[in-house]
Amino acid sequence: MKRYLAFGLTIESEIPVPEFSSELSPANLNPCGTGVPPVRVRFGLLEPPAGAEGRNGELVRIILAVADGVLLHWNPIGTFLVRGGVEVVVSPVVGVDERLVRLVLTGPVLGVLLAQRGRLVFHGGCVTEPESGLAVAFLGRAGAGKSTMVSAMYNSGYSMVSDDLLPLVIGDGGTTVEPGFPHSKLCPNTARELAVSAEELNVLGPACEKQARAITERFAERSSRLGAIFVLQDASEIESVRLQRAGAFASLLPHWYGALFSGQLIDVMGRRRHFTECAKLAAAVPVYQLSRPRDLRLLSRVVEEVEEVLASHQQFSAHPSAGSVTCRS
Repeated sequence: MKRYLAFGLTIESEIPVPEFSSELSPANLNPCGTGVPPVRVRFGLLEPPAGAEGRNGELVRIILAVADGVLLHWNPIGTFLVRGGVEVVVSPVVGVDERLVRLVLTGPVLGVLLAQRGRLVFHGGCVTEPESGLAVAFLGRAGAGKSTMVSAMYNSGYSMVSDDLLPLVIGDGGTTVEPGFPHSKLCPNTARELAVSAEELNVLGPACEKQARAITERFAERSSRLGAIFVLQDASEIESVRLQRAGAFASLLPHWYGALFSGQLIDVMGRRRHFTECAKLAAAVPVYQLSRPRDLRLLSRVVEEVEEVLASHQQFSAHPSAGSVTCRS
């Protein structure tokens, strides 16, 4: 077993996952406290669900609730069983590229596991503002530019918190997010615009357009309080609009993690939970609609727009320690 840390969880895995934070030593095996159970990832034999056979090479993705957890299946990759937020059983297709297995493990499987742990999981990326230490999140549909915005903010001096997965805890002290793992995903043209060298990038897997960027500095080490959310929207002009409660709720609904994968996770994670968690988040954190053209040459101007919005919030001018909180289970 190799031991890693991601989203405040100790992960013991039979499968090497270099995307996660460096392997933990016994001294920091349980950084969030001895009472937090680790997650165990192991190989096992799982029967693919009914209807898993694809025709003529078509991709088949099936996600469903089973008696002892949630079953996720991709016919060219394998079958995964997530149990109780503490165990993941992996049954890969013989000969599959291990990078594809890791893509599923660090994405949908981890999203389901975090939801089983009671987190409010959204499809987004997150950075922390350098002065206040508060977190700033970006939500959007697949391909909307979340990773691009996170990387652009990172290049402007912000610290990386997470890319693609945004698990939250809403408590009396505010809404907090734990650091994920020090990797982000970039399309080649975005990497060029951000002057990310080829040496910093790794291919995610066969037929994957995006590449992985290892974050070697300014990766958040502690949980942070979430100060603002920006929902990305395509438009002809750059503009940020603060959404009122009802508008914020409606804008968050499509980006709840359970709403992904053609809605297959909604019935697994629960429709009432979908509405309840989006309503809680809309009430807890300022939500903005960030409109901008899909023109990479304007990235620096979009970053400036975000910074202007943050500068208008008194909380982002607070003492740097205001944004740091302790780990959560």
